[in-house]
Amino acid sequence: SSAGYHTYWCSNQEQKGHYVHNLSAIAKTFQEVFYVNPSTASDSYSLWNGKSSYDDELIPKLKDYNDFGRSLFEVVHLMGSHPTFSNRYPSSYASFSSEDIKEDNLDIYEKELTAQYMNSVLFNDYVIKEIIDKYSTSSSIIVYFSDHGLRRYDDPDDTNMFSHACTEVSTRIPFMVYMSEQFVRENPDIYEAVKRTIHNPIMTDVLCNSLVSLMGIKSNLTDSKFDMWSNRYDITRPRKLKKWDGGILIVSPKRRS
Repeated sequence: SSAGYHTYWCSNQEQKGHYVHNLSAIAKTFQEVFYVNPSTASDSYSLWNGKSSYDDELIPKLKDYNDFGRSLFEVVHLMGSHPTFSNRYPSSYASFSSEDIKEDNLDIYEKELTAQYMNSVLFNDYVIKEIIDKYSTSSSIIVYFSDHGLRRYDDPDDTNMFSHACTEVSTRIPFMVYMSEQFVRENPDIYEAVKRTIHNPIMTDVLCNSLVSLMGIKSNLTDSKFDMWSNRYDITRPRKLKKWDGGILIVSPKRRS
């Protein structure tokens, strides 16, 4: 906020708990904070595994910079397609069933779980579209990404699992930048910078450094070598992850299609 932005955090995940305590600490630095379910560590299990609110409940809570007369930095924390998949979408989005899954190597349970995952992705697409539509008529930029992927019966060390894992497949995530027409007209330099780096291999550990640059904030704590949209970004930087067992996973750049 000291850089001229009104800051707003809105979330459909729990407010406190083992998995989000770091995020909760960050959220407390925002000027405004909203949680659909202000749950705590004691009922964290029920939020992740029981019937929680759907992500579209955040849409009416989105802000507009015109409400504040200054720039707006808004974080929207979704449940997305996190397990349990069947709890991430309303029944109206149950478009796929096990019968639609044509992978003969999967049993009926695995096919049903895959169908539920596909339904959650379908609903997530709807939520993201609504967010984009909300800001398409103002000078806005949206950066969308997932915090992690999933293994879906493709881990050679455990072919029966559909879950979190520290594998190359499950560490690849969707990452998208949307700019409204007005934003592009007003900021052609940012548009060209983002477009120029579309195929660069990145890791989300440089996201904060990159966002600060994108927002036009100058700081002696940032480095253009870790700004994914900078000409000085180091595309040769190894993408390494420490695995849960203490080993190191090196993720190779995905080939351009």
